[in-house]
Amino acid sequence: MTGSPGHIAQVVPDIATFAVDDGFRYRIPEGLAVDVGSRVRIRVSGRRRRGYVTAVMSDAEVDGLVDIDGVVGTVPSFSASDLPLLRWCATHYVAPMATVLKRTVPVNVPRKRAEISSDRGRGHHVVGVHVSPAPHDHRVAAMLDDLPDEASALVIVPTHLEAERIAARLGVRTVLAHSGLDGKASTKAWTAAATQPGTILVGTREVALWPIASLDRIIVVEDSRRVMKSPSTPTFGVREICTKRAELSGLRLEFITPLPSLEVLERASDVATAPGRAWGLIEIVDRTEEPPTGAPLLERTRSAIAATVKAGHSVFVLVPRRGYARAVRCARCGHLRVCAQCGAALAAQGPCVRCATPAGPCQACGGDRWQGVGAGIGSVVEDLRRVVGNQVGTAEQGRAVRVGTERDLVAASGVALAVAADLDSV
Repeated sequence: MTGSPGHIAQVVPDIATFAVDDGFRYRIPEGLAVDVGSRVRIRVSGRRRRGYVTAVMSDAEVDGLVDIDGVVGTVPSFSASDLPLLRWCATHYVAPMATVLKRTVPVNVPRKRAEISSDRGRGHHVVGVHVSPAPHDHRVAAMLDDLPDEASALVIVPTHLEAERIAARLGVRTVLAHSGLDGKASTKAWTAAATQPGTILVGTREVALWPIASLDRIIVVEDSRRVMKSPSTPTFGVREICTKRAELSGLRLEFITPLPSLEVLERASDVATAPGRAWGLIEIVDRTEEPPTGAPLLERTRSAIAATVKAGHSVFVLVPRRGYARAVRCARCGHLRVCAQCGAALAAQGPCVRCATPAGPCQACGGDRWQGVGAGIGSVVEDLRRVVGNQVGTAEQGRAVRVGTERDLVAASGVALAVAADLDSV
């Protein structure tokens, strides 16, 4: 909308505080193109700020209102139809409105002259659940086979490696966006998704609130993974945001996962299970079944790994942390070594790192010999080297036995045996 006498914009300043959630009214100068979603330059208490336009109205009473100084970029950050979802996010996650609106835009300012279009919608939303083992690229491709040429889709996955794998499978209509891209590439992807109907946007959790031209359906891959929720406040969750977006816009929402959550099953209109097992056979090895040792893995586990390697197969060992064990226990009685003053865990040598109290003998039995407790990449590699020699290494080394943390799981393919070590210690 081009400004003329009597035109007013409601603007939420880009300030992370609840005090400005309702925004303030500014006069639109004549000749300035401002619409819902425009990022503008304004003045708040005499200071220059950026803000987001949430409404444009006509009112003859404009005396005393401050003018908008200018418009930032040429593509709106969101449309009027996106506002109910954005306001819901602010309320649901108890976040300032400006913080939510900021999640709709890329790092840089788009310069392409185009308008965003609202979600395509169907009038009512459908939630489908597909129980399927990883990898999921073939399943995503099959679910998009009937996507009309003029319709767009949003595919959200846990990591950038999975996003790249799925994007490569989907072909020319695909736009890739994830946290590993630089500002220029991310802004280019945002502009294409917001302005070009018929786009398939594949990305990580950061794209959940992006505007997408003629959005027809949303596909969420493994919604229960920890990375599908923001680690810092506000803790935006992909599952909740996409569910609400589909509900408000009448979109089809599909979840693909080997283990659906109860929240997803409660909302599901239909559940489809792929043939075969979504998970391999699982055996739990209880450490209490064997006598205390200083080794991070038990003898049964080491024997299974050695047998798998001897048969010519590969193994992935998942550990909770990088490095070595972070706690010790008494070699005589197994009592954890903790500070007598503050209760913090103590290392084998040195005083307490929290309160500097000198460390003494075991508080339970008086012993003075200590063993490491807990599995880290370094300690597990050293332990398995005695069993399989140089065939063990970190995930990056690509040996028969790969040891890594959660971030290394995505690249762990072709594994015959997976071992999760000491995960209850985190």
